[in-house]
Amino acid sequence: MPTTPVAIGIFLLMVVPGIALELLRQRARPGRQDSVFVETSRVLLGGVLLSGTSLLVLGLLRTTTAAPLADPRELFTRNSYLPDNLWLVGTTAALFVTISITSAALFYSLFPYQGLQGEIAQESAWVTVFARLAGRVEAEKRELLRGKRLITQVQVDLDDGTGYIGTRESYSADVVPENRELVLTRPLRRVDADGTELPLDESWERVIVGNDKVRAIRVLFMTVDNKASAPAHRVLTNSRRDHAIAFARFCTTDPRCLTALLAAQTAIPALLGVFR
Repeated sequence: MPTTPVAIGIFLLMVVPGIALELLRQRARPGRQDSVFVETSRVLLGGVLLSGTSLLVLGLLRTTTAAPLADPRELFTRNSYLPDNLWLVGTTAALFVTISITSAALFYSLFPYQGLQGEIAQESAWVTVFARLAGRVEAEKRELLRGKRLITQVQVDLDDGTGYIGTRESYSADVVPENRELVLTRPLRRVDADGTELPLDESWERVIVGNDKVRAIRVLFMTVDNKASAPAHRVLTNSRRDHAIAFARFCTTDPRCLTALLAAQTAIPALLGVFR
């Protein structure tokens, strides 16, 4: 059996769980910038631990219940084992990945502070207001936002007394203040030093403001009609979409659902091994 494809496959299977855990961790710590070495080490360490746990579970399933799983010894010693048992090997690999990712999500949901997420994270006020506060407002007013969407209206006051008013489109969350930038989009207005507000010409689409010139930022959360661009038969109603999002969030974040999912992933091959 060719060693290079096998080595690449094993490496990917070992890294995927660590990547999943790191992505979950990044959701709770936006704006945190670590070195490439630290992030890579965290991915590899998390992947090895989770993959080792998954391999242990699969090994116990195969030895105690005769579950229909690939034979690792035959896989590495017999060249024809993979092409002869392609479906079996593929199913085993898929089960390994699902168990690993589910374990990563379960670990994160059970240990959100003591685990790899960490207890203390550097975070700018931009992230706190534009990401966390906006998300909390949207969650608290979900019922009022049916058919609408939340936008962030800001007024940026500059050091020279002038300023800009517009809708926040994006921002950089760098911890270093000098490296942050704020992107405003239409409708755009310029505020003169005397407080006069003048609309910018419609030909201007964006205004980029560097934080080194900013004196203060005023923030207002507003609602606007949610205009769907897709055909009506392809768009879910807000109620169905909200229920689908809530169900997906429950299945991927609630420890009870993740535990039940992990139990099902191990019970199904065990039952197949017992009753086959």
